[in-house]
Amino acid sequence: MSGLKRFIFGCLMAFSVFQISASDLQSDFDQANRSLAQGKFAEAIRQYQGILKSGSSASLHNNLGLAFFQSGQIGPAVAQFRLAERLSPRDGEVKANLRLARAKISKSITVDGMEGQTLSLNEWALLPLGAIWIATGSWLLSVMNPRTGSILRGYAWGAGVLFVILGGLAARAAVVRYQEPDLVVVRPDAALRQSPFPEAKSILNLAEGAELHIENVRGEWFLVHDPASDRSGWVRQDVVERIPVR
Repeated sequence: MSGLKRFIFGCLMAFSVFQISASDLQSDFDQANRSLAQGKFAEAIRQYQGILKSGSSASLHNNLGLAFFQSGQIGPAVAQFRLAERLSPRDGEVKANLRLARAKISKSITVDGMEGQTLSLNEWALLPLGAIWIATGSWLLSVMNPRTGSILRGYAWGAGVLFVILGGLAARAAVVRYQEPDLVVVRPDAALRQSPFPEAKSILNLAEGAELHIENVRGEWFLVHDPASDRSGWVRQDVVERIPVR
């Protein structure tokens, strides 16, 4: 078999394996959704978490959040809805579910003004990138075609100005995103401690579902700030879920 034939054969085999894997994942997802619809929340959670080992999606995190929410686990539900929102920031169902889960938490620990953005950071990054490509392409075409050069150079300058504006907006979006709480308390026994040791004095008990800011990391501990109490302290990493910046 020639090198080209082996390459084509390998690509076809890889594509076939991908199709089989995708089909299996969809079947598993459908089964988990049936468990959720039937009220078998513990089983649905186990099934969704198994699928997460192969990849994530907004719908997967959202449905896992619903399973947690229906089983009374508000902290994990908030975390999953936050993860879904990062992947699909314009999804109305995800936003509604996140608001509902947050409403279940005592008002004393909720943080105002935490509605997510309508674009992900990746989408914000694409906007100025598209503008600079338009500016570059218009400028090159103006050089190649003198007859329409003045018009195309105008487009190039306009796209350049648009790049600057969109770049500034993207930078602002990144700053806002990094200012959002990046931890969610997922266990009811979470305590804010004075130092990163299990025997350290507890400052206060953190409610399940509370959203915190990371200030530092040391081993298996996070130094965090709790916006609700305006206090800082250490929490173990196993009692919180980290929300990645996207």
